Amino acid sequence: ALHVPLHFVVYDTGRKLNPVYGSNPRGGISQLKRHFPHLSDDDYRTICWVRDIYSAWMEAEPDASWLKS
Repeated sequence: ALHVPLHFVVYDTGRKLNPVYGSNPRGGISQLKRHFPHLSDDDYRTICWVRDIYSAWMEAEPDASWLKS
């Protein structure tokens, strides 16, 4: 069992993946497969989902009313 909140794991993992594999949802998959040839297709999809969630979080701009609350 993890003793770390999952959003910390997603943030930290995405922060490390993004510079190497990019933030493009389809970008970097061939490089990822070269670096980790033993992973299954499900593993690659999971890694890409984590990277995509991180990218969405970093690109999001909160609504101005939320910032004022």
